[in-house]
Amino acid sequence: AAYADLAAVARLPAVRRLGVLLLTCRLAVLPAEAVAPLALASKGVSTQAVAGLVLLQLPAELVAALLAGRAAAAGSASRAWVGGYWLRLAAAAATTLVVVTMPDGGAAPSSGCMGALAGLGLATAATSALQFTLLGALYARVGDPAMGGAYLTLLNTVANVGLTLPKAVAFWAADAVGLGPASAAALLGGLALGAWYAVAMPALERAPLKAWRA
Repeated sequence: AAYADLAAVARLPAVRRLGVLLLTCRLAVLPAEAVAPLALASKGVSTQAVAGLVLLQLPAELVAALLAGRAAAAGSASRAWVGGYWLRLAAAAATTLVVVTMPDGGAAPSSGCMGALAGLGLATAATSALQFTLLGALYARVGDPAMGGAYLTLLNTVANVGLTLPKAVAFWAADAVGLGPASAAALLGGLALGAWYAVAMPALERAPLKAWRA
């Protein structure tokens, strides 16, 4: 009976539109966020340095989560999510540019490059946490209490698929044509998707609860 309920939920137009958003909203940034850190190894950046950059991102994530909570409480979650998407696209483009322009040959990168990567890492972490928290707020609002956590699990599973499966394509594309072209193609597609998100996300936020109930 629980699986029948989930199947009925998955057929709802609002859930389908949200599913498309969840499956596509990270496609444009995957080459920069998943492949670029690995490309840094060939540029002379040590794994310890990359790990240090990741540790610096925690404060940015905490601040972004607080801002997301305030935006959700103020009823402007969709606008904040779309804004975070555009910022994340910009950070992905800048990250790709920094990585592909770093000299090859294993020489240690300059302090300027490392500083730029650190700043871009903070921006990426903040926008990622912002979008994640705002989506969680949407799940909590539209989820059917009668179904318990199954409704939220369904939405989270779709979101995880949208992150995990395209990674293989991103790695393949970067290996086939290089990080720069692969990221550029993804970002161009992300611009088109962003125009749709700017319309779709507010519409999902405005949809009445009955649109989310099977």
